Formats: sequence, structure tokens, C-alpha cells
Amino acid sequence: MKVVGIIGSKRATGNTATLVTSALDEIKRHGIETEVVYLGEMSISGCTGCEGCAKTMECTIDDDMQKVYPLIREADALIVGSPTYFYDVTSDMKAFIDRCYSLVMFDAGDRSCWVGAGNLRSPQPLLGVVTVCEQSDVSNIRFTADVIQLGLESVGYRTIGVVKAPNLFRQGEASEDGGALDEARRLGARIATTLRLQEQASLLV
Repeated sequence: MKVVGIIGSKRATGNTATLVTSALDEIKRHGIETEVVYLGEMSISGCTGCEGCAKTMECTIDDDMQKVYPLIREADALIVGSPTYFYDVTSDMKAFIDRCYSLVMFDAGDRSCWVGAGNLRSPQPLLGVVTVCEQSDVSNIRFTADVIQLGLESVGYRTIGVVKAPNLFRQGEASEDGGALDEARRLGARIATTLRLQEQASLLV
């Protein structure tokens, strides 16, 4: 089993990264392999709407997202995190989410009918969401969590939990926020436990 963390912050040691890696550390404690992808270190353009993926579920854009696709296709779970920029995900995270469009196939005659790559897998891949904002009121996270959660659920992921951590602006503050760290660790533990349950249940079906 393997869990991949996707960090949508330019800061590899920032608050979002701290919480995502804390969740991954908890998963590693359960004996599950992890890997981290830093979107800010990659060159990933947005979806162009070319529909080149329509019949193949393969994106035609040749950039660093081609390195990410194999990781997310093979991962049993993702932990996806973004800071909040003007009430939404970062541009790096938005490009990642939009490029996951290639992982969905629509019926040519009725686009209200679709299937995501995750729906084709058994067991269904899991998702954890981590969001951060600088304001003390958690409502200022606004669309950040929804963009990640709804985007990846449409690809076939099952959301296990969402961490919303307010009042984190200065780099390093998350490492001093016991409540946020505990919430991230609990998310990691729930994902690890659910993966083990999936493994056990698959032997009974």
C-alpha cells in the first residue's frame, strides 16, 4: 500500500507542507509507504480543454504532470493540501486539479453520465484534504477545501477527512499549533486504518 501527499504550496517547509507531512508520518507509523509531491517545484500548466483525453483518459500536454499521473494512478490514497489564496486554492493546485480532468470519461451523448479512474479500482482510492488560511475565522478557507474535495471525488476518490486550519500565516506556525497537528495526525490515522480495513474486507468478498 502507498499514500501520496500532494502539496500545493510554493513553500516546501511551509504550514501546508507541515500538516500534510504530519499526516503522512502517522501513516508511515502504521507501516504504509508514503511519497510527497511538491507542485511548486514542478512546471504544470492548466487544462486547455482540448478534449484529447476524451477516449484515452490520457492527457496530451507534455509537462511535469506526466510525472504525477503514474503516482496518483497507483496510490491507494492521496493527502492533498493547499493554503488559501484569496478564498481559493493556489494556482499550482488549481492546475493539478484541472489536469485530473483527463482521469474522467464522459458519455458522448449525455455528459451527465461519466466514470472516473478511481471508480474503476477496487478498493476505491481514498482522499484526505488539508487546507490552511491566515485568518482566525475558519470560514475564510471558503472554496479551498471544496475545490480539492469535489474535484477528486468526481475522479472517483472517497474522502476520509478534511483538515481546516485557520490562523496560520508565518512560516513555521503550523509546527507550533498542537490542535492543527493533532487533526492532521488523526486524518493520517483514519486513512491508515481504512486502508487496512479495505485490505481485510477484500479477502472476504
